Amino acid sequence: METVLIVLEENAIFYLRKTENGYSSYNKATSEFEPIQEFSTCQTGLASNWIVFVYKTETTIFDTPTLNKTLIDQNNLTVTTQPEPWTIETVQGLLAAFKEYFHVGPIQIKSNDMKILLDSGGDINDLIIDAHLSITATQSTSNQRVLALASHTVSEILEKRLKELKHIWLDYDIVLCPINQKQHWYLVVVDLQAKLILQFDSLPTHDLPRNQNMNRLIHHLNTQYYLRNGTDIDFHDTWQLTTPTTNFNLHQQDSHYCGIHLLMYARAYTRRQHFPIITNENVELYRHHIGEHLLRVAEPASDDDFSSVSPNLDTFTSKSSLILDFRHSTNKFHN
Repeated sequence: METVLIVLEENAIFYLRKTENGYSSYNKATSEFEPIQEFSTCQTGLASNWIVFVYKTETTIFDTPTLNKTLIDQNNLTVTTQPEPWTIETVQGLLAAFKEYFHVGPIQIKSNDMKILLDSGGDINDLIIDAHLSITATQSTSNQRVLALASHTVSEILEKRLKELKHIWLDYDIVLCPINQKQHWYLVVVDLQAKLILQFDSLPTHDLPRNQNMNRLIHHLNTQYYLRNGTDIDFHDTWQLTTPTTNFNLHQQDSHYCGIHLLMYARAYTRRQHFPIITNENVELYRHHIGEHLLRVAEPASDDDFSSVSPNLDTFTSKSSLILDFRHSTNKFHN
């Protein structure tokens, strides 16, 4: 045993090293371990609840596998239909029912967030990404359990800043990991049921530490597996790591499309559908398609956040019935 980490409280951590005569403590000011002169009873009591043992070894504990580029067979997948032209009008009608902002689950979406989403040159933010992925996770057409990680959680994993694990990946069939680096979005999907890890990137020429990101996500998954089963995942023989082979139909044609591609890839994969081909000609429809998904599950922040959709709707007895009726009236267009 080389080092013991004793966490006393949220922002105070004691690093202890065992010596022949007891323990030495790490002094951040001098960057050296110094003999402990006094360790109070109070500190000892607090430390007894939070002890992690760290071992030093000369051998490799976990050898991260390499990422193989293989073809994703789409022959058995359902054909994806392009959003209909009336999607734009539907979104404008739904959007008029809200004032400054609305909620998708715990996420608050402001009117400006929606404006950026619907704008042809808008770079969608993490709120739109997280909200739409949560919808994708809950509306999977199969019986699979899908977990959509918040983008900030993925960033904490990649940057080694994660302090709390809110969800155990092993309890799900598919885990969606949105990654944003250098103003670019791409997606890593961990399919535990198929034992498959996929990387969907609409701009593979962008200079990003993709291998490092993949290694840290794999290591995170393996750590959870080891703590539950006492052994490592056999990635070499039973798992497959893959990215789609070069297919320029799946690459973005504009620097602002990466978030749109990410959300549509995630939705297609969880629904076992063909990956949609997004072009300059149809990207506006896909932007509004995403907007419609958000607005159909949106909840107002309060009763006062509704606005009048049309003078003809004044006959409704309550604002809640107003929005419900409007949603139902638009369901005839498409899902």
